[in-house]
Amino acid sequence: MRLLRSLRTKVRENLALHLLALFVVAGCSTAAWWQLGRALGGNGLSWAYVFEWPFFAMYAVWMWWKLSHEDKAQGPGARAPSRPRSPEDDEADRVAAERLAAYNQYLAALAAADRERQRQRGERRGHARH
Repeated sequence: MRLLRSLRTKVRENLALHLLALFVVAGCSTAAWWQLGRALGGNGLSWAYVFEWPFFAMYAVWMWWKLSHEDKAQGPGARAPSRPRSPEDDEADRVAAERLAAYNQYLAALAAADRERQRQRGERRGHARH
């Protein structure tokens, strides 16, 4: 009974996704069939579409599968860590943060020097006009 209730809830939550996937696959299949008729009728460009539309349909099926089987608690694209964090991971994060801070200081110094050069050029141009 509990399994049936959770299945109904899941189907209800994903109903729009299921309908969208069905609509996209049906549309892509129809377009592929239409382009096949055009290609067999002599339209050479349609041969590209004959193979492209099924690819789009397969992509829609792949996305439907991924979205309908993701864990809602973790959110889209979330993955469990492959191993627990170690002290070495923490040390690596600390070193990376220090390097990032040093790089940001370097960029700030460059920006300040650039602003100073622009200010000095502006003053020189201003004195030449008077």
